[in-house]
Amino acid sequence: MANNADVNLVKTHNINRDIYGVQLIPAEVTRSAIYVMRNPLDMVLSYAKHTGQTIEKAAQDICHPHNGTAPYEKNVATFLGSWSDHVKSWTQPLPYPVLVLRYEDMLAKPAEAFGKVVEHFGMTVDQERLERAIRHCSFDELRKQEEKSGFIEKSEHSDRFFSKGQAGHWRTELDPELARTIRQSNKRMMKQYGYWND
Repeated sequence: MANNADVNLVKTHNINRDIYGVQLIPAEVTRSAIYVMRNPLDMVLSYAKHTGQTIEKAAQDICHPHNGTAPYEKNVATFLGSWSDHVKSWTQPLPYPVLVLRYEDMLAKPAEAFGKVVEHFGMTVDQERLERAIRHCSFDELRKQEEKSGFIEKSEHSDRFFSKGQAGHWRTELDPELARTIRQSNKRMMKQYGYWND
């Protein structure tokens, strides 16, 4: 990057592995990482909406080791792998520290989760500033901002980027057979990170 900053924050959806001989997340230029995972039973619903495909196809994709998205005029190719492969790639021992957060915990206890982010960056938590920041970036607030000004990452396949932001809506929106398929394909990692009994 040509902004002369000592540290740049980079958002990626890529799996953390080597693809065609190229390391997607080069360790030599990576100081640390924050990895946010989400229950695949909920994530698949958002993934389907964002990519403009059926939930059935999205469920098939997140269970497939070669899952990814093709490049287009606004974005580069993304290499995802299965949900389990993706989680494992970021939570295995790496040559730099990784803060692992569950999306559901961020919703339930935002001050605790984002306090960990502040500490991960080597800063001291100022509780008042933290709580103010959380209020200003709540899901409802972000949705209002999107309605007013749009959002750069909104998919052409959906009306909005910030749709529901809930945990557990798969129970009423995901076909039980698809839920079983996702569970069986991702059993070990779902159990490891507390999603099996959700």
